[in-house]
Amino acid sequence: MRHLAAAYPNGDIGRYACVDGTDIEAHCDQHQGLNDAEEALINRGTDARYLEYEGQPYRRMKWWRGYKLIVVSDMKSTLPMVWTLVPANESEYRTVRGLLDLLFEHWSECPLEFLVSDREFDREEALAADLEFRYGVHPVFPLRENISAKLPWAATDGVPHCSQHGEMKLKDRDGFFGPKGRLREGIRRGELPTSAKAARHRWFCQECGVTETTYTKNNARLYPFLPRQGDHRDIGRRHALAARLNTAETINAVLKAWGTGLGSQRHAKWKPDRWKFDWWTGGCLASMTFRRLAHETGAYRQAFEEAVERGLLKVPKAELL
Repeated sequence: MRHLAAAYPNGDIGRYACVDGTDIEAHCDQHQGLNDAEEALINRGTDARYLEYEGQPYRRMKWWRGYKLIVVSDMKSTLPMVWTLVPANESEYRTVRGLLDLLFEHWSECPLEFLVSDREFDREEALAADLEFRYGVHPVFPLRENISAKLPWAATDGVPHCSQHGEMKLKDRDGFFGPKGRLREGIRRGELPTSAKAARHRWFCQECGVTETTYTKNNARLYPFLPRQGDHRDIGRRHALAARLNTAETINAVLKAWGTGLGSQRHAKWKPDRWKFDWWTGGCLASMTFRRLAHETGAYRQAFEEAVERGLLKVPKAELL
């Protein structure tokens, strides 16, 4: 990923990322046990777990015994960056901090600025606050319904409204420490800047000029970096990023095609425990990046030409042109 970022300095490699989970079945019976003893028997000594849930209204009910693979992927290159495998009944949003720690450990200069996902990751205010203030990453998650009605402007997704003229316009914002600000101030990812919680948005009514200010520290879910309503171009950016969440589905589809995901009929008996599943899924994910790297560096073309020259491959002349 560092090579791609260096090769395309204006390509925003690593700046926009999405995080999502996919279902990984374990090599064991998929039905639910009647009691704890049967559950332990079905799990065969592994930490695989059974999970079922309705999902969103337009999705069928899902159930499986095994794991969840949570991947942070780059939206520009559609390549995975970091990932983790957890038991199926573990909440996906709890893995985000560890994934970001892993990412910045191996790629400290990663320009990650926006992290996009679905409402599953908008479960706690503490996560949104840590992403914004400790990691300098702006969460772009749909707002869940469990926001407190006592918070100012909760009914309008955190956007102030004029009592006479309605929705206000975003004037400006300050106090946020993204990648560039942290680089300038020498603040590492994971550290809390002394003035970070001064981050705010300033709003005004275009009709009467009345102003309001919202502070992200009061609730990072309700007052995010990218507002959810209002007359501002960042509203369009939020919608555009949310539409690109299918980047994660592209990676999930490849994994399932290779025999690692839900519904696959190719569950090898040599990978009964999580360590072997972790190795298998990690190898599949890493190979996506290796393949892209081989093409970008010219290594694939070089190996191809060498194989043809040595007579190891017989290729029609038209394909060589």
